[in-house]
Amino acid sequence: MSAISRQQKTKGEGFIIEAEKTLAKKTWFATSTESKHEDAAELYEKAANAFKVGGCHAQAGDAYSKAAELHRDQLKQLGEASKCLSSAGEFWVARAMCRVSCFRREFNSDVLLILND
Repeated sequence: MSAISRQQKTKGEGFIIEAEKTLAKKTWFATSTESKHEDAAELYEKAANAFKVGGCHAQAGDAYSKAAELHRDQLKQLGEASKCLSSAGEFWVARAMCRVSCFRREFNSDVLLILND
């Protein structure tokens, strides 16, 4: 992992921790509760962008997913939730394709070993 990737991963993890702390805060008023969820969703999106720049695609997809959940469930902002889910989906598809290609490589080498026996 390059220095920039490590730096971006650390930055993303910091945003995740900050978002979780923001969600854990106790609030007394509805407006401050909504503000708390908006701030946390923004922090999750910042984390996702940092992970994306650092090449940590699985973590980027997870952070986008958490932001989407907040937008959908707490803030009722379906447009923002859709954008975040779309971004998360891109990383989930990339992760699935990587797993399939890894499986194929492993499977093909096992088949060759069996044929050689």
